Amino acid sequence: IKDCNELAETYTHLICTGWQSRSYGPDDIQKVEDWLTDLVTVLGMKILISPKMVYCNTLGNEGITGIVCVDMSHVAIHHWAEDRIGNPPFFRLDIFSCRLFDLDTVLQYIQELDVVSIDWSLIDRTFDDSPEITSGRKEYNG
Repeated sequence: IKDCNELAETYTHLICTGWQSRSYGPDDIQKVEDWLTDLVTVLGMKILISPKMVYCNTLGNEGITGIVCVDMSHVAIHHWAEDRIGNPPFFRLDIFSCRLFDLDTVLQYIQELDVVSIDWSLIDRTFDDSPEITSGRKEYNG
């Protein structure tokens, strides 16, 4: 097994919160799984464990959760349906990698998830102090 230090000088952690124009239900599990698989491929990561997707029916926590293990760490997504008080559907995306990846590619690819806007932070996890590299907000036109 190669040490991640041989692969990148920075362990990069992207954390996103995105708001969507529509809610995803159990029938959308395959769409989200395909999207997750394609994202990993676009970023040049090798899948070690295929995506595992589930729909949670727990009251107040309904939505899709998925994770894929890659050769450089993991990519996870958690989607929540519109809640009972009218907050829009949203998701959280988490990408941790020992290999640098292109932030613009991720932000471009995210729009396939019916995204209206997204907040993101890119964090350097190489050392314990975890400084933020950059952050921002992106609005998408329908």
